Amino acid sequence: MNSIILIGYRGVGKSAVSAALSETLKLDKISVDDELKNKLGNLQDFIKLNGWTSFRNEEYNVVLDLSLKENLNIILDTGGGIVETEAAMGILRKMGQIFWLSGSIEVIKDRLLMSNPRLSLSGNGSYLDEISSVLERRTPLYKKYCDHVIDTDGKTIDEIVLEVIKKSRI
Repeated sequence: MNSIILIGYRGVGKSAVSAALSETLKLDKISVDDELKNKLGNLQDFIKLNGWTSFRNEEYNVVLDLSLKENLNIILDTGGGIVETEAAMGILRKMGQIFWLSGSIEVIKDRLLMSNPRLSLSGNGSYLDEISSVLERRTPLYKKYCDHVIDTDGKTIDEIVLEVIKKSRI
């Protein structure tokens, strides 16, 4: 399989970039979060009722199901915390090239302020207050699992898409 897989923290542009890549490359786009919403309903409600561990297990199952499809060449937009599930990342590595869309704390915070409120990932404070600590934990994982790093700060969606295309093997 030769899919393009996007990883990165909330607010770095995974959804927008995946949509633009899909249109440009004429490949189907699949969002892990959308697949989870279809399966579980409201994700925030699911997490509140069942916890993050159950959510990560469901996320893994979606990735596993996708990996079983033959010759799947897609643009895959993952959730920001998928890197915390080693088994899911092992599957994604076999599915294609992994691009880490990175961003500075300031830019991520600005982008998240313009989107819908989200659940805290750590349970300590608001989702905006925890960006630094969650990134500190996840950054080594993003580095470990990615094939390419794309810094999204100060770039348009089109500029990011061109950079992904140039670095990809598609």
